[in-house]
Amino acid sequence: MKWFGEIIYDLEENSNLNLKQNLLIDTNKIRSKLGYKEKISIEEGLEKTISWENYNRYGLLIKV
Repeated sequence: MKWFGEIIYDLEENSNLNLKQNLLIDTNKIRSKLGYKEKISIEEGLEKTISWENYNRYGLLIKV
């Protein structure tokens, strides 16, 4: 996308998270109990998102 910015994470000042504990994200429960599966791959999802962003920002579709 030709973005040259910088992402800065400052969780301690901008969050109500308790950073004294480990954070763990696990999707096994929703997958096993509800049979959840992604409909498209992460690669296809990123490609569609970038195309949508380019179209809506510049008014044209740019293929990635």
